[in-house]
Amino acid sequence: MSRPPIRISCSLQTRVSALALYLFCLLPAYCLGALQWDNLQVKESVWAGDKNAVAVYRFHNAGNSPITITSLKTSCGCTTAEMSKKTFAAGEAGEVKATFEVGDRVGQQTKLITVISDDVPSRTTNLVLEVNIREFATMNPRFVYWRVGEATSEKRIEIAANASQTIAAVEARPIDLNISARIEQVEPGRKYILWLMPVSTAKALVINVSCAISIEGRSQSVLSAYASVMK
Repeated sequence: MSRPPIRISCSLQTRVSALALYLFCLLPAYCLGALQWDNLQVKESVWAGDKNAVAVYRFHNAGNSPITITSLKTSCGCTTAEMSKKTFAAGEAGEVKATFEVGDRVGQQTKLITVISDDVPSRTTNLVLEVNIREFATMNPRFVYWRVGEATSEKRIEIAANASQTIAAVEARPIDLNISARIEQVEPGRKYILWLMPVSTAKALVINVSCAISIEGRSQSVLSAYASVMK
């Protein structure tokens, strides 16, 4: 004789579901396998010309047996990741140190560090490093142009120091003799005008004009503007 099916009341199901949800919420936010991470994302802000940005990601082994980090890779050659050791006993803490080389980069940069451990070898943990590389000064606009056959005349690009920075010197460096460039000081240490003018507008051309900007107390930074004669 078959047994009748066991029926669970709706109220009991509701209580069981609520309990399951409550227990789930008690789990650590960054518990991936037996490795529990304090943080999966780090945001850093540096100045253009700085050597590097460093981020540290801390974790501990929340399991009952040793865990070994079997793979540690970064998303590009400008970022390196290192650990002082790779195997961690139960309850032991460790950290991943990531170093991003700034180089000549500016603006927002996002890099990934991928971690694989032997407790869950099929699962990867992605650590995120966001670096905001601030420029010492800004150019507005970055691009000026003339039409072919238009009368030659100077056009301006404003160079302004960012907050807390003081410009010591500005030098214009056109890569082509087909355009002339000069710097006008408007407000010492704060604001300058880059004046550009093509030698001729008889034919189309595009020229990069670099400005070497020396900032007091910091290394030299380079901003680039573009001048074009368009059809």
